Amino acid sequence: MVSSLLKAFIVGCYVSAASALADLPTQIHIALAGADGKGNSNGMAVSWNTKSNTATSIVKYGVASGRYDQASSGSASAYFKTFNHHVVLSALQPSTNYYYIVGDDASGWSKEMHFRSAPLSNDLRGNFSFIVFGDLGVFNGDPTKDYIKSISKDVQLVWHAGDVSYADDSFLHAGCATKFCYEDTFDTYMSGIEPWVSALPYMTSPGNHEAGESIHCTVCHAFNDHVLTH
Repeated sequence: MVSSLLKAFIVGCYVSAASALADLPTQIHIALAGADGKGNSNGMAVSWNTKSNTATSIVKYGVASGRYDQASSGSASAYFKTFNHHVVLSALQPSTNYYYIVGDDASGWSKEMHFRSAPLSNDLRGNFSFIVFGDLGVFNGDPTKDYIKSISKDVQLVWHAGDVSYADDSFLHAGCATKFCYEDTFDTYMSGIEPWVSALPYMTSPGNHEAGESIHCTVCHAFNDHVLTH
């Protein structure tokens, strides 16, 4: 009995230690990136976040679930406390389902995600639907996010026309009046929308909450180098 309990304790400690060492990707999202000589979109940028830097930033992908016969590498950069990774997948076949994982051998890999590459330009008319909205954040945004998730299988692209996450308003909420919550708020927002932005190109444009001259958060001004270069 004692021996069994000891073994269970050792296994539990091992699993806990392994989980602690792993820095698994979060906030996985994609965006259209690049075009061929005829103007057809044929690339996809894949981005994610980790708590610390990793030795490499890699996307493994393929056209069959669980079979990743292609790989592309990219780069990572620090924002404030965490690291954002970016990899571009080039020369994709049009209107093709791709399955992918992101991460690093040492720090761990994400679960499998999937997306459908862009169609040829000639096939767009009458055969392409997308969502356009603006002003969406962590607070008071759940009904909109739930609606987008509910129709995400019926559209091919998401366009967020400014004011992404309202991270610069984080100082208005409990616990953030005297500390820098910008990054935490943005990370929370991106983690919350991962289910659909990991499958649909998430295209954004700047709004007044992204404009450096209009940053609402007074605390943010002390960290301008981080806020304005994100």
